[in-house]
Amino acid sequence: MNQLIKGCPPESWLVGGFLRDAWLGRPTSDADVVVAGDAKNAARRFAAAQGGHFFPLDEERGTYRVVLTGSHGKIVFDFCQRQGKTIENDLQKRDFTINAMGLSVLHWGDPNWKKKVLDPTGAIADLQRKKIRRISAANLKEDPLRILRAFRFMAELGFGFTPETWSDVKKAGPWLKRSSPERVREEILYLLASPRAADTLREMDRAGVLAVVFPEVEPLRRTGFDYYGKGGVLTHSIAAVGSLEKLLTELPRQFPPFHKELTAYLNEVVGQHPRYAHLKLVELFHDIGKPATAKKEGDKLHFYGHDAVGARMVEKIAARLRFSSNETRSISRQVGAHMRPGNLGHQPVLSDRAIYRFFRDLEGDAVGLLIVALGDHFTYLSPRARNGRKDPVYRTIRKLLETYFLKRASVEPPKIVDGNDVMKALKLKPGPEVGRLLAAVREAQAAGEVKSKKEALALAKTLLA
Repeated sequence: MNQLIKGCPPESWLVGGFLRDAWLGRPTSDADVVVAGDAKNAARRFAAAQGGHFFPLDEERGTYRVVLTGSHGKIVFDFCQRQGKTIENDLQKRDFTINAMGLSVLHWGDPNWKKKVLDPTGAIADLQRKKIRRISAANLKEDPLRILRAFRFMAELGFGFTPETWSDVKKAGPWLKRSSPERVREEILYLLASPRAADTLREMDRAGVLAVVFPEVEPLRRTGFDYYGKGGVLTHSIAAVGSLEKLLTELPRQFPPFHKELTAYLNEVVGQHPRYAHLKLVELFHDIGKPATAKKEGDKLHFYGHDAVGARMVEKIAARLRFSSNETRSISRQVGAHMRPGNLGHQPVLSDRAIYRFFRDLEGDAVGLLIVALGDHFTYLSPRARNGRKDPVYRTIRKLLETYFLKRASVEPPKIVDGNDVMKALKLKPGPEVGRLLAAVREAQAAGEVKSKKEALALAKTLLA
């Protein structure tokens, strides 16, 4: 990194999360640079000197990004103009003390750089005691998204709030409604990508912030006391997120033959965030349809159809937070199908045809949904049952995953006939009937009933008759 700051104007400072993470020894590849003069020109000159890519990040706020790619990997530099007459003035305007250190670029690479850090707000002391302390309540009001950032840092770093910060965050929570949906979405996904998301969601709820971001959680809190105790369905939903987080650490033990492939799938980037962050959002909302469907029959409370109702509700939430159409469809589809693995687990036999249909219907969301369903199911099991790996739903989900990763042909049978073959053999014209016959052939392949082109065409002929 010390070679990569060449080209920065001499009167520039490294600030923010980069210095915080460097101080803590955490890996980082994003640096904020404050310049005394024109940030746009400084970023352009830096990009030219380094052979990087320059583009405006936020013209309104005067922030410009330079991305460098090479043997060192990808490193992102965000340039902005100094706020105030001095760098100390600029640092005082930031959100939290742990992000309010500064270091001249001239000192980066010096073995004793920590002794040359500017620390006007007491950041180093707060880092040492693992505390998040707001610089001022006014700074939270100026940019309410900082409230969510506080919880994100809690999740990422494992830090707690100082008493005054906790108090101000609770008071400032309603201001979050002024923040752009896109920025709220990004902070939520960053938070969910951490291994401490469930604990942080509980703290957000305790502060009243979770209901500001997701008003839909309030009915959850008032539903299902008989099943879930105090906090109702909401308590269970957050516990399910925690169960999923625990499951993510157990993959090598739970699924030894294919845990590497499964981990790679869960870590795939979806909308600039790991897939497992989206799955935690699905887990949080998997039962969101229960309050609307709660019905008492005798002494029992039922939630018939809560999966379908939940799918529609989540679609609206995703649209509100400006998720892409593909992400919205994925989240909604998984909530709508979250009962399906459990239902399969309670069948006397899991047929090859049922396995094929599951993956056919869920497409690219099937594997993620299985992990969500298992995280949810594990909340109902004792630690002994969870570790015993004999539960029927667990065994069903494991078999589905084994089939996907170890016997892919059963899920995606190789094509042995195409539309032209079917039309020629059966004297059909192009149309939906051809597609229906091809789908039936593939399902029969998955079930082991068709193994050759001849058998496939014979089946198509029988179905057509």
